[in-house]
Amino acid sequence: MVTHTVDLPFATEEAPAALQEAFGELARAVAPIAAEGDHLGLLSETYWAGLHGLVTLMRSGRLPEEAHERRLALLFAHFTAGTS
Repeated sequence: MVTHTVDLPFATEEAPAALQEAFGELARAVAPIAAEGDHLGLLSETYWAGLHGLVTLMRSGRLPEEAHERRLALLFAHFTAGTS
């Protein structure tokens, strides 16, 4: 996998306030699908990583464009399965 090195701290106390606030928003969105015993931070990171990976691959043209919406729908549907 190809990525750019970034020395911005993430998932630590040293992360900038704006980054912590943004991650907090993601965690609040993910919280309703957390099962008992799930670590909300890890679950949120996993969702973010899946979404980030898809978007990165889609924007770079590595995945066929005609299925972009279906891929996102699959991620959302499976990640929110069982929620109301």
